[in-house]
Amino acid sequence: MCGYSQCSFLGSDYDIIQHMIKDHEEKTINHPKRKTFSCPYCDVTTVKSRNLQMHIHNKHKEQNELENKVPIQIKTYYCVYCNYTTLVSQGLQMHIYNKHKEENELKKKVAITIKTFSCMYCDFTAVANRTLQSHIYSKHKEQNGLEVQTYSCVYCNFTTNKNTTLQSHVYARHKQLNELENKVEIKIKPYFCVYCDYTTLKSQYLQLHIDKKHKEKKGSVDIKCLYCDFITMENQLLQNHTYDKHREQSELENKV
Repeated sequence: MCGYSQCSFLGSDYDIIQHMIKDHEEKTINHPKRKTFSCPYCDVTTVKSRNLQMHIHNKHKEQNELENKVPIQIKTYYCVYCNYTTLVSQGLQMHIYNKHKEENELKKKVAITIKTFSCMYCDFTAVANRTLQSHIYSKHKEQNGLEVQTYSCVYCNFTTNKNTTLQSHVYARHKQLNELENKVEIKIKPYFCVYCDYTTLKSQYLQLHIDKKHKEKKGSVDIKCLYCDFITMENQLLQNHTYDKHREQSELENKV
């Protein structure tokens, strides 16, 4: 929860820091008599030592543990089910609700007191209203009276309800033709092979390509995704996968 009095803003560690800086500090941070705290690892500046410590814990934890430029003196909350840590008690509850909900309901080691948002159409629940709204838009458009828009391929009879899916289809099936005629603008991020000129709009396709074509060039250490069973030997592929498949979750927990 926000550290300023009479403010009930609730969110992840990262969201809270950004909220404090944007909504409470921007008007006072340039005052000549106001003391500020600057991050030694990037250009972030804040008017509260606690906010700086939270920022460093989230963004520069490993580097700060090595160099110890900023002592982390505020209380750290530890997950009882994994090695996750946070400087905000609500952040720990959000993590446990998202990652260990069933286990915690059985063992009841951590009381979940933060507000949750329930879907009116199914049993889905979330600790962030934007996550619920995204779920309703994705899963219950027709029930909620939202117009379901469809996107049709100009080169074949393929249709979808997502513009990004259409772009992926055109990029994969009609790339050369579309480069000539330019009927569909490709806005989503392509993934490039580090060993050849292969490109794709899906991180998993890039992984399959490297496994098949460049197996002997790959590293020797498996890296596992924090959010699913995806495993790769390429750190860039893991970042691509996380951005592609778990962007919202990673932004909430600020791990990637």
